[in-house]
Order: sequence, then structure tokens, then C-alpha cells
Amino acid sequence: MRAGKSGDRSAFFLKDTSSYREIHTNRDTGEWFVVRGQSVTNEIGATRVEGSVFEFVSVVAGQPFVVEDSSGKVVLRDRGAVR
Repeated sequence: MRAGKSGDRSAFFLKDTSSYREIHTNRDTGEWFVVRGQSVTNEIGATRVEGSVFEFVSVVAGQPFVVEDSSGKVVLRDRGAVR
């Protein structure tokens, strides 16, 4: 986290790295699949709206959503960057 500059010293910027992995199993058949993801969120700018209220510009990048079958084959993926 970093603080704002000049007159925006009360704005604190977020930088967050996250990841997860879930395994879903059908108990009747034993078949399973994996849902996983990883991403970085970085607030890169802030504009004071009024008083202590700010509007932040964020970038989220990575692969926030991946689905793999039980053989390890990727069947669905979301990736890229959003600003």
C-alpha cells in the first residue's frame, strides 16, 4: 500500500495478489474437475471527489478463472487485464 501525494495524502493505494484452487468431486462417479485462478489488483491512480472520498483507477491482471478436467486439460480460461 502506498499513500497519495500532494493534497491527496489521505488516499491509500491497494496492491493485492490472490490465488485459489478448488477441487470438485462427484461422489457417485469419482470424476472431478479443478477450478483455479490467480490475479493481481493494483490501484494506479486516485482523484479526490470531495472531502475524504476518492475515485480510484485499478488494473486487475492475470488468470482469475481456469477450469481443468480430471486429465489436466484446460476446458475454460479467462485471462487478461481490465482497467
